[in-house]
Amino acid sequence: MICRFCSFTGGISREYVVIQEQKTWKQAQAYCTANHIDLATVQSDEDWANLRDVVQKMTKTAWIGLYNDINSWRWSYQNKEIAFSTWSSGEPNNYGGYEACGATKGSSWNDYDCNSLFPFFCFNGKK
Repeated sequence: MICRFCSFTGGISREYVVIQEQKTWKQAQAYCTANHIDLATVQSDEDWANLRDVVQKMTKTAWIGLYNDINSWRWSYQNKEIAFSTWSSGEPNNYGGYEACGATKGSSWNDYDCNSLFPFFCFNGKK
């Protein structure tokens, strides 16, 4: 199942797409880059507010484009360092040394094992 919703942030038009299929983070990224632009990227409070409105209606954790490249958390799209974040308290914590991918549920982000299976958010848009 696919659900689409749009966000217009600072002159950037983004369409976020919810994909309800359960995939690992790498599988989700491959799907998004093949069918959209990439996993969802959040660059501002406004982006997060628009994405969060839909996230809060979901009952499941869902992948977004966050990953840990060892030195810093980055967005998969253009490998940009995160400038905005809304981590849950105590996150990211790399629990057990296996949590290097980011997902969201409710109003915040957590790091998870990249091999976990979750639905995910892709995005479309142009600057």
